[in-house]
Amino acid sequence: MARKGTESAETQSWQARQGQRRIVDMSGKALCADCPSSNPLIYEKSLTTSKESASMQRLAVCFAFLLVLCLPGAGHAAEPLTVAFLAGAGGLKSPFNQLAYDGLMEASENLSLEVIVDTTLADANDPALKRDALKRVIELGDAEYVIASGSEWVEAVQQSAQKHPDVYYTLVNARLEGLDNVSCIVFADQEGGYLAGALAALTTRTGLVGFIGGMDIPEIESFAAGYAAGVHDVGPRASVYVEYISDDEETFAGFRSPEQGYTMASRMYAKGVDVIFAAAGASGEGVIRAAQETGAWAIGVDYDQDHLAAGHVLTSVVKQVNNAVLLEVSSVVAGKFSPGVHVYGVKNGGVGLSPMTYTRDVIGKGVLEALKEIETKVADGEVDIPKTLPRQ
Repeated sequence: MARKGTESAETQSWQARQGQRRIVDMSGKALCADCPSSNPLIYEKSLTTSKESASMQRLAVCFAFLLVLCLPGAGHAAEPLTVAFLAGAGGLKSPFNQLAYDGLMEASENLSLEVIVDTTLADANDPALKRDALKRVIELGDAEYVIASGSEWVEAVQQSAQKHPDVYYTLVNARLEGLDNVSCIVFADQEGGYLAGALAALTTRTGLVGFIGGMDIPEIESFAAGYAAGVHDVGPRASVYVEYISDDEETFAGFRSPEQGYTMASRMYAKGVDVIFAAAGASGEGVIRAAQETGAWAIGVDYDQDHLAAGHVLTSVVKQVNNAVLLEVSSVVAGKFSPGVHVYGVKNGGVGLSPMTYTRDVIGKGVLEALKEIETKVADGEVDIPKTLPRQ
């Protein structure tokens, strides 16, 4: 996509010299290590996070990334592609948003990109403010490609995409179909939930396991449904207790209330539950604290949370958000943008369990081998995993 022919001085302040990576926030401050910056820490943190992973899953994604770069049109842009990143709830303090940002930063190491970062409205609930943020990065920042993290951006992206058909958009962890310039990164949450449920069934001593969700919404129910299915398929006599922290759809308080997560988990543990899978954002930290205090196990979500209470986080259901964003960005640069919903699951390395660094010795070789067999069946499509819980 060509840039506008004339640019104001204000617009030019957003832009990089050709061939030089530059990352700026909404106030125009540089955030990259090779540009003058009052605060380079965010960028340095993203590099540290990205480079720590050395799994086979990562190697497979990097290989796919190289294949994309070899496609006709890759790497031949006359000038850098301007990409705007709009963070969801929690900004870059949210590990999920940080992972999405990490994927973009890794792409910027290999591709000619100019990146605009906006976290100023991450926790804003007013749809009009979201729309204004998109207008700003496109009309002021001259963004040619927008990555928006979280379902709270759907309405604003829909309107913006209709108004700017020459701009590409990617929604992360949200669905929006029917627009030729919008792609969506979603994850097969039910598959990750199923693996967590299978492990819970293989390790529970009481036969009682729990699930705590931030809200009863489809994205969280798919975790719960997969988890319950995994438990019942592997341990048919086990019981699964499912609870949700909040039904507040305006503030999404269920994902921001560690104390409520702690109280709910403590109550479950007191009833004999010894494994709880928490899909509740920051509220899950309270569940993990309760597991540590009671000597029980919790299961983390979205990123590897095992270190938060070493030995008390059985595993974490990890979404490889950074890998997915990396592939989406490289496809745009290669001129191979593909609209629609792109699902990342166990088979393509989008969802899986953490390495269980602090618990694998306790879990034992036999259980880990059984879990590996289950994972292979899920990847091969041999297991029918529900996305919804049975209705009473």
